[in-house]
Amino acid sequence: MNLTSLTSKRSLSCLFFFFSLSATFLTIAQEKPRLEKRWVRWRLIEVARKPLADSIFVQLQKGISFQKLARQHSLHASAKTGGEMGWAELDSVDGDFKTAMSSLTMRGTSTILQKKKHFFILYKMNEFGENDYLQWKKQKAKVDSLLTRIESLINTGNAPAAMTLLKEKEEFVKQIEDDGAYLRMLNFKGTALRALSQFKDVAIVFNLLLKISRTTGDTFWEGVALGNLGIAYLQLIQYQQAIAYLDSALIIAPKIDDRKGEGSWLGNLGNAYSSLGQYPRAIAYYNSALSIAREIGDIRKRRKMVR
Repeated sequence: MNLTSLTSKRSLSCLFFFFSLSATFLTIAQEKPRLEKRWVRWRLIEVARKPLADSIFVQLQKGISFQKLARQHSLHASAKTGGEMGWAELDSVDGDFKTAMSSLTMRGTSTILQKKKHFFILYKMNEFGENDYLQWKKQKAKVDSLLTRIESLINTGNAPAAMTLLKEKEEFVKQIEDDGAYLRMLNFKGTALRALSQFKDVAIVFNLLLKISRTTGDTFWEGVALGNLGIAYLQLIQYQQAIAYLDSALIIAPKIDDRKGEGSWLGNLGNAYSSLGQYPRAIAYYNSALSIAREIGDIRKRRKMVR
């Protein structure tokens, strides 16, 4: 083999290596880094009139709860839950909403957005990467399981065990920042304390539940809190205060279609007036409670009224 031939082969070999290396670097350069999925948990208010949207926006700037305003004014199906839209992958959120959501900080509120003829205001509750979102879901499942267990303990008469769990896990429930779970926990705590005859603590817990529910405009939990405060003050022998709370709960019950609660508040109003010696009035409330118990098939309450 002569020197010229050897040199040519080496040159071709180097040239091939150069092109191969260049192709490799080009491929690496063209590959886009895999972006982590982002998940957002958000709320929404939808209205049909711009002046109303402007008014809501001003109220939000003054610190009025987004949930309360959503429940009062939003036309969207999420209004009943304070405008909550749940979790969504950010890339799946509608175009203009995605842009607005991407620019919001945690617990931030958007400007007014127009889509077709309606006006929208968005609120970002949380934003997580894929791993943190999956971790949150696991924690939420644990909280739901815990609350189911506590409810079961209360319903089977084991209030001491329920209270032990509540004391141990209250901070754990708070950490997931889920309003529904926290309000359920407060309700169970107040109910367990009542079963343990700790009526002053019952009043403290249900006052907190009342404050939160009124701040967020949650009528269901407001009714629950008012009725249970009435029962607590009845046990504390503060009859006029008990009557005031029970009357307020009775106004809310038909609005949220809570016939069982309505029957309970009526029966306890009967107890309050009976304790005050106003027996004809007490009997009228007992009869109303008995009528509801028959209607909904609440045999236990029906037997108490008959006695």
